[in-house]
Amino acid sequence: MLAAFSQPYAKEGIFTCKIRKRILCACLALALMLTGPFCRGIPAQADSIEPRLANGYYWPNTPRTVYLNVSALPASYQTAAEAAMDTWNEVKSLSNQSMVIFRPNTAPTGAAGSIIHMGTLGFDFIGYIVFSPPGGPELTAVEILLCSDKSFTVGANPGAYDVESIVLHELGHALGIKHCHEEGETCFSPTCAINVMNYYFEQNETRRNLTAYDRSSYQTIYS
Repeated sequence: MLAAFSQPYAKEGIFTCKIRKRILCACLALALMLTGPFCRGIPAQADSIEPRLANGYYWPNTPRTVYLNVSALPASYQTAAEAAMDTWNEVKSLSNQSMVIFRPNTAPTGAAGSIIHMGTLGFDFIGYIVFSPPGGPELTAVEILLCSDKSFTVGANPGAYDVESIVLHELGHALGIKHCHEEGETCFSPTCAINVMNYYFEQNETRRNLTAYDRSSYQTIYS
């Protein structure tokens, strides 16, 4: 914040003040020149771009491995789900440490285990996630459902949703990330249309690459 100060000066004092101001301005300009490149090299934090980051859930005691039972999915969907897990696994914390590592589990894990499977969903949902415990905030398990009434495919195909893109999105929720905006709201992210964590997906669309916004949202929660 810059504040304006005023005080009475004699004529000689005004001249002296002008010289001091010029010297001060020159020093500030030099300081900005010296620090500018370093400042530009610092990545913007997600919370400075979009305040709606976290959904209120997170995995405690990170780094940790979370196993997801994918045995109920068709084989091609299992492979797509594993690819989505690997995409999030590649993201490191701001201190270059692993955070949550997703691993597939093809054996049943019981009622308390995490799972990705097909299920009936209402409200025109493509995918959905259930958190355990429901009130959080520390997670012990998640259940990701892909709507069995929708058509899924591996890759972009007319009339169907890319299963890897949808799982990637729901895994983002499983990490604690919220949508970058909701329907009818303004999206403050400069990459809103291509964010994995955008709430809206089209058929015949793939969105498998995390944006800087997606990655920094994850990093902010666990940093």
